[in-house]
This record gives sequence, C-alpha cells and structure tokens, in this order.
Amino acid sequence: MSLNLSAQRPLARAVSLVLLSACAATQAEAQSVPAASTSVEEVVVTGSMIRRTDAETPSPVSILTAEDLVKSGYTDVSEVLRNLTANGQGTLSQSFAGAFAGGGSGVALRGLTVGATLTLIDSQRMVAYPLSDDGQRSFVDVSAIPFNAVERIEVLKDGASAEYGSDAIAGVVNVILKKTYEGAEATAEGGTSKHGDGTTEHVSGIFGRGDLAHDGYNFYVAAEFRHQDQIRFFDRNGGFTNLDWTAQGGLNRTPGAYIPNYNPYPASVTGYLLDPSTGAIGAALPGCSLAQLTASQCTFRTLGLQLQPTSENINVLSKYTVRLGGDWQFVATGSFFRSQAQQSGGIANTGAPGGLFGIHVGPGVNPTLPANEPLVITVPSNYPGNPYGVAAPLVYSFRELGAVYTEFSTDTYRLFGELKGTWRGWDVDANAGAMLATTHQLQHGLIDPVRLQAALNAGYVLGSSTGTSLFAPPVPATEYSKLQVVDVRATRGVMELPGGTLSFGTGVDYQHRDLDALASQACSSGTVANCNNAFAVGTQNNLAVFAEVVAPIVQHLELDGAVRYDHYDTYGHSVTPKFGFKYSPFSALALRGTWGEGFRAPNPAETGNAGQSYYLNTGPDSALCPNGYDANGNLVNPTAAGNFPSQCAVGFQYYQRSNPNLQPVKSKSYTLGVVIEPSNRLNVSVDYYDIRVSNDIVAGPGDFANPARGPAVTLPYCTADGQCTSTANTGTVYGVGPILYVPATYINANSTHTSGVDIDLKTRIDLGEWGRLTGDLNVTQLLHYQLTVGASTYELAGTHGPLAVSGDTGNPKSRAALSLTWERSSLSLTGTVNYIGAFAALDPSAGQQTCADAQYQSYATKFLSGQTFPASACTVDHFTDVDVYGKWTVGEHLSVHGSVLNLFNREPPLDYTTYGGTGAYNPSFHQAGAVGRYFNLGATYRF
Repeated sequence: MSLNLSAQRPLARAVSLVLLSACAATQAEAQSVPAASTSVEEVVVTGSMIRRTDAETPSPVSILTAEDLVKSGYTDVSEVLRNLTANGQGTLSQSFAGAFAGGGSGVALRGLTVGATLTLIDSQRMVAYPLSDDGQRSFVDVSAIPFNAVERIEVLKDGASAEYGSDAIAGVVNVILKKTYEGAEATAEGGTSKHGDGTTEHVSGIFGRGDLAHDGYNFYVAAEFRHQDQIRFFDRNGGFTNLDWTAQGGLNRTPGAYIPNYNPYPASVTGYLLDPSTGAIGAALPGCSLAQLTASQCTFRTLGLQLQPTSENINVLSKYTVRLGGDWQFVATGSFFRSQAQQSGGIANTGAPGGLFGIHVGPGVNPTLPANEPLVITVPSNYPGNPYGVAAPLVYSFRELGAVYTEFSTDTYRLFGELKGTWRGWDVDANAGAMLATTHQLQHGLIDPVRLQAALNAGYVLGSSTGTSLFAPPVPATEYSKLQVVDVRATRGVMELPGGTLSFGTGVDYQHRDLDALASQACSSGTVANCNNAFAVGTQNNLAVFAEVVAPIVQHLELDGAVRYDHYDTYGHSVTPKFGFKYSPFSALALRGTWGEGFRAPNPAETGNAGQSYYLNTGPDSALCPNGYDANGNLVNPTAAGNFPSQCAVGFQYYQRSNPNLQPVKSKSYTLGVVIEPSNRLNVSVDYYDIRVSNDIVAGPGDFANPARGPAVTLPYCTADGQCTSTANTGTVYGVGPILYVPATYINANSTHTSGVDIDLKTRIDLGEWGRLTGDLNVTQLLHYQLTVGASTYELAGTHGPLAVSGDTGNPKSRAALSLTWERSSLSLTGTVNYIGAFAALDPSAGQQTCADAQYQSYATKFLSGQTFPASACTVDHFTDVDVYGKWTVGEHLSVHGSVLNLFNREPPLDYTTYGGTGAYNPSFHQAGAVGRYFNLGATYRF
C-alpha cells in the first residue's frame, strides 16, 4: 500500500501519518503484548445501569480524562467541551452578548440545540440554569463545573431517553467527579494573550485523607478560583472587527454613520435636535455640525463592546465516603459553584424620533404601555443650542453612561446522598439530592424615560459625569431554579447464557423542578426601556420507572434492551424504548448498533406562566409604511408619498407566550458502527448516526394581522416623494399608532432529520528509549441536517441555518480534533489541532436561496438589497487552530506546565450574517481566533 501524502490536505496528512504509524507499531509489537490480567474491573458506562467488563458498549461513548482536560491547555470545562467535534449548531458561549441566557454556556450535540443534550454530574441530573436559552430551552451551565474535581467526562453520542428520560435526544454529557482522593495537591497558573489582555488567574487545590479499604472512609475537598479579564472589541484589528462595509459595497455600521435609506437618524454622542414642526434633522448641538453628521464624520466607538467578557469562578466541592456493614457504602457530596460573567452591548439612546418606552408585562399582565409612553425625549426651550424657542426632540447616545451591560452572578448549591451495596443478590444504588441555582443580575445603563425627561427639564446638561443616577439607576433582578431528585435502582445477574450472565436492572426516579425567573421590577413595570423582561414561573413533577436487560446470547453476541415510562404532571406520559447489539466475531473486531426513541418534555418556560418580548427582525409596518417597494418586495424609497419613514424599518418586538397544551418533542434515532482493536495500542471506531426529531416546540409565527399598537404619536409624514413634514398620525391610517408588539405563542411544529459519521481513533506507540507517543483523533462529518416546516423541507447541512436559534451559530459539515502526546521520562508534550469546516452564509429555511438574500435579510445586516458584496461574504471559511501543551516533572512533588493556544495566531473567518457575537465572526466556533495567540504558565505541587 502506498499513500501520496503530499497531495493531501494538512489534516488528512496528519490522519494518514497517525494511521500508518499505529499500524506499523501494531505489527512490530504484536509479539510483545503482555498477557491480559485475570482480574478485570467492572465499570458502569454512561448509557447503562449495568456493570460490565468491556467499556465498548453498543452505544458510542467518548471519554475525556482529567489528564485530557489539562493537556487541552484550557482551564475551564466549557472551553474544552466547546471543541467537541459532535458539538454543533445551537451551542452557547459566554461571548454571545445578546443571549437571553446571558452568563451561561451550554453544549448542543448534533446541532439540535442545548435543549436536546442532557448534562449529568455523577450520572445524576444537574439543576438547570435559571435563565433559558432564547427564553425557552433549559440547559445546564457547563461553565460552572469545577475543573480540578473532574475524574473524567463521558460523552454519549446517542439518544438515551430510555435510560435517563427527558432531554437526552442528541446525547449525554456525564461529568464524573473523583470518587476518592488521598494526599494534597495545589496548582497555580496564569495566562494572557499576545496583546496582553484576557488575562487569566487560576488557583486550585485538593486535599483528601482516609483509605477506603483500610480506614473505612475517605474524605476530600477540592477548591478552585478562576478569574479571566475581558477582551475589548476595539483592541483587535482583524477584519472581523470591521464595522464599515462601504469598501465592500455595503453599509457603514459604525455608530453615528448616516445612511439616508437605512438609518436617516444616525446615533450621536454630541447630540442634535429635530425640527419640532417638520421632524427633520434640525440643529446640531456643539461638537458636530450637521454637515459633518450627514457626511458620516461624527461616528464613534462603543468602548464597552467585548469579544470576551470578564468572568470569574469560585468552586468548592467535598465528598465523604464511608463503609458500612457488609459491602454497603454511604457517599455524601456537597458543592458550591459560583459563576460570574458580563454581557455588554451598545450605548443607550433617546430612541428618536419614535421615542422611548418600556412595556409593563409579567405574570397575569398582558403587555401595556405605561402612561405617556412612548415618550419622545426633548430638550427644553432654554437648553443651550436649541434655536426653536420650544421643546425640541433630541437624538443623543449617552456616552456618559458607558455601554449597557449586565453583570451575572450565579450561585449553585448541590447536596447528594448515595447509599449502595448488595441485598439478596441485588446491587442496589439509591440517591437523593437537592439543588438550587440562583442568578443575580445587575443591569447598568438602562434609561428611565420619565426620569430622563424630568432631569433635562430640571437643567441636566448632556455629557455631564454626574447626575446620571437620576435617570439610569442600576436595575437588579434575581432568578431561581430548583431541582430535587430521588433515584433508586437495582441490578443483578439472572441466569447464565452461552455468552455469559444475563443481567437485569430496574429502578424508579422522581424529580421535582421549580422555576422562578421574574424580570426586575423596573423592567416588568415598564419603568426602564429596552430591557429583558422575560419571565417564567412554574413547577414540574415527573415520576418514572425503567428497566434494562443485557443478554450475551452467545459468546460473541450481546443484545441490550431498555425501556422507561415517565409521567409528567404537565402533559401526561411518555414511553421510550431502546435496543442495542454488539457482535464480536473475534477479539479485534466488533460490530455495534442501537435503535431508540426519545423525548423532551416541555419545560416551565414553555408551559408555565411565562412570556418574553424580543426583537427578531426588521421590516416595514405595512400600515404606516405602505409605499416605496420594488417588485420583489424590497423597500427602496422610505420617503415615498404616504409613508411614515421612521416606520419603514421597524425592529419588530414579539411577545412570546407559553402554551399549557404543548406536547413533548419526540425523536427516533439509530446508530450503526464498527470497532477495530487489533491490539491494546490501537482502537478505531466508525459510527453512523441518524436522528429524526418531530413535534418540535418552536415559537409560532407572529400575528401580524393583529399587532398590538400603542397610541397615535406625531411622526414625520411624507406628503409627496421626498417631501416629509411632521404631522399627527392621521389620514388613511387615522388613529393607528406604531406597533407595540406582535403576539405569538409556542406551538408543536416542524421536524428535523440529521445524520452523520463519527470516527474516533486512539493509538499508543512505544518509541523505546525515545519514550511513548499517543494519538487521539475525533472526526464528525455531518451528512444531512434537514428541517421540515409545513410541507417544505430544507437541507441545512453546511449552511448558516436555522438562523433563529441561539445566536445563529451555523451548521458546518466537518469538525475534527487531532491530539498527539509525546512522553519521555519527566517530559510530556501535546499538540492539538482543532478543525472546523466551511459553511455557506445563508439559511434556506428562512427564504434565503441566494447569498444576496442572506446578506440583506440578516439580523446583522451589512448590505441592502441591490448593493454589491464580495464573493467571500457567501461562505464562512474553514478554521484551524493549533494548541500546544508541555509538562515537566521537576521532582517527586513539583511539576511545571505551560501552553500556547492558537499557536499560529489564526484570525477567525469572517461571518457576515451571524448575530451571536460582536463583529463579523462566530464566537461559538471561532472564539480562539478572536482571542489570538494565548500563553499560559503554571506549576503543581503535590504534598
């Protein structure tokens, strides 16, 4: 066999080299493989309750050991999981500045959103983050998981509702904590980027005592502190931080840019007035003339914009294990996790010409406008620079307030008791736990319109460094998420079959969930403008019984079966079966496969007393902007006769309500794979997966035929093409005010079919006196991602769709991670290559059939219909970053380590359409590129 390595791509060449080296080593060392030990430990693998001697189950499972976490070079679990090749569209990061679930991070296996991935700790459910993804989907915040207490992370890449119940449609991430620990260890490390920002300090320690076998007990406590500084948007100079796209034929999206047909009222940090009689731009306040304003010479920077937020973690975890009589044990686990982060945006403004308003909304309150709102902010007749002699509408961005940002601080408490042992031939494991997550929000820079107007009337001078607390006080809010669980399961061998012992397991599971996530009083009352007023209050009870059978029918054939019955007090019951097989005709080869059903129960944010308002897209109010369209329905002349120009590009606010009649999301999935293990030095698995999700829970279409409108207000009105004056909202639309919100509700609709192939390779090569080389390759190739809406099916594999989910992350077809570690004596070096394939910058399911459609329909619009744009805007290019890690064991107690992330300082590929990050890049996939080359150095001392 010969391979032309020079003709292959870098990643393909690396894969080929690993395979060739591993095969050669296997052949050369086949005679030196030591005899297998007669004592084989039984383990429980994620996806099953029955102990087995073989970790290769019918379901594909990837394992990240504690050593793998360290060798990644990262110091946070969420950053490691972000690079899972099976992680896809819908993944959440703390760098998504506009997220409803700000401050949290979540995993979305198979691109089916964070709601379809179940995250466990020690095989038990973890309390959900109090804030929901898109205000809807529950998920576990993986940024709040301690780094140094993790023994391993098992990633089940298969549906598992038959074992775990709701949410395990796409797979399971099971974080296994250390069972026992003796001794003491402390680690201190720090890192910074090549730009000197994003600096990280990380200190951790673990102490334990007691030998469980000899002393009858073990106790350990692990503590961790991690702080990471922000990276500001304007501290990077790559193309992904560009805001002015005029050179590419697009828009200048720099704040303050004047775009007559798109943004006729540009933002301004110096301020200007509108003519009270015509509504046109009138007098400029000192600092920028009207000529400069209309020439886009008064642009400004929002210095608070971030590529990476400031974040901090404090984690304390303890575990006490004691032997009781016989082989019984009791385990008590208690933990406290604190996760803090920021979410930063633009600068608050006066909202002219339409005015500022907040919406009064909450449990039992349909959205209403507070009295006298929308409030058009004006300066008094005697304000310096007002030439009109009467109050004049003000256009102004409050730089003195800084960026609008929210501080998130989440405290998570977890207490579990476990009793396990043998009773009458049954291996019994009983767990009871209580968990509480509390998120404290503090929002800064939000404006109270009434107080702002009062401050201006009382003499407040724009730009003053004092007095802002009069109209922009900090806005606090607190949300709670609670979970109590009781789980009892028992397994035993039932009978001997030709292939071994038939094992049976059964159990019962009870879960009670509470969600109390109310918006701040200032937001829910409508006192402040433009804040997140989402609320969700509700409870959920679930009682489940389940069973599993593992049957080695003959020596080389194992059949597995599981079934689970769940009863929810919100909708009824679900029955989910699963079957699997593993056939090993000889020791070096195994064929495996599974088939199963799954479900996701509607959660309290979807069925409880819940609602939210959000801005989804921009378009014309057909009643107030009826004219000026071309044949394709694109607005080309907002100042056409009969239009109110300010209502031709409205950011529509939706009011999304819960639906108590929702039914669960359902799924059917299967896997089929092969495992090749010619020796203990080489293991290769190839698995095909196929998942079909139906009855999905989605936001229903907005009822644009019956929008809720505010009172009629005075707006500029065009009596002839280009001739616009200020007039009451009268004429053909007499008495119709601007759209306040568009009502919508959750519905069961749509279906998704996704399929692909996973390739996992592990190899270990003995280099003799030169040490040892180990390799780990993971590849995920997405074959199909088909979304069916009504009677239409759209292929979204390799595209940016579906764009309305979790920040519009996209669906790349290819992901790969290759890790090579060389070890010799006291030295260890690891190199990791992370690859993400290219994908098209359009979403066919949103009506984007061409690149042009995607560019001017994007939520992050950089081009308008009819404008030219570069061909590169049609594709989000592939991205490869290389990380290196090294460790030197100095002596018996001390080791030092260091890493360089994004070694070659690759910039992220340009993403013109995503709205999930600041700038033209995708933080869910390409955050390493935005950060740039990053250095980390630390030491560990073992006492």
